[in-house]
Amino acid sequence: MTHNSFLRFWIISAFLFLSVTASGQTLPPPFDAVDGNQSGDLKNGEGMNYDAGVRGGALEDGSSDAYDGCDFLAVRANGIFRPYIALIEGYDADSNGSEYVWAEQTMGPLVVRRKLFVSPEKAYGRWLEILTNTTNQPVLADIAIFGNLGSDDHTYFVATSDGDTELETSDLYVITGDNDGSDPFVGHVWNSNGPGDNIDEVYQRSEDYRYAWTGVVVPANSTVTYIHFAIQTRNRDTAVATANELLSFPAHAKEAMSAQEISQLANFRLQ
Repeated sequence: MTHNSFLRFWIISAFLFLSVTASGQTLPPPFDAVDGNQSGDLKNGEGMNYDAGVRGGALEDGSSDAYDGCDFLAVRANGIFRPYIALIEGYDADSNGSEYVWAEQTMGPLVVRRKLFVSPEKAYGRWLEILTNTTNQPVLADIAIFGNLGSDDHTYFVATSDGDTELETSDLYVITGDNDGSDPFVGHVWNSNGPGDNIDEVYQRSEDYRYAWTGVVVPANSTVTYIHFAIQTRNRDTAVATANELLSFPAHAKEAMSAQEISQLANFRLQ
């Protein structure tokens, strides 16, 4: 990452964080405010919290100090980089209260929406980044996911998908831990074992990270969806096993997804 790219990344990060924490929005039904900034706790199958922001949907907090502003979304369309800051709408009706849905946000020629499903049985949350091109021409886009893991200077690499601890764009996931033992193990999975679109950029310095798909073509009058997973667990082996299991895109990873949403996935595709 160049110096200018790094600076731009942090400017956008700061803008997004302030947009979320300073919003002070009143939550629409059926949410009860935990505080002025969060939508409330979704818990994964290990009882780990996913506190998603009312505006923009980034994870404001997890369990035991995991996530200090995590999984922000920014989209570049037609050369303009925009942060996603739409307000939360409610639960997905098919999710039994396990999936939050954020409103549509117009980003130039694209309409963008986010969904966060947190598995009540497994150790992960699942993001859908839904991009719809409303024009009669294809749109070239970049999709960036970034934030802060919450593990401070104690962050270390536990595993990547190719078996080493060196993070590369060829990897399909990364698991990190906290050397002082206070934070849970966390992981990010952004591709399957199939032929889907893998990340083109990845960066991590201590607890700060970014990964991105670049040069994404959203066809005219069409929708493209990118899926990624956020693992959170106290058990190192569970973190690695969960990441490896998700690479095969098992049935539980598709829970509360429609057949149309599955068909629109660009990065998780199996042979």
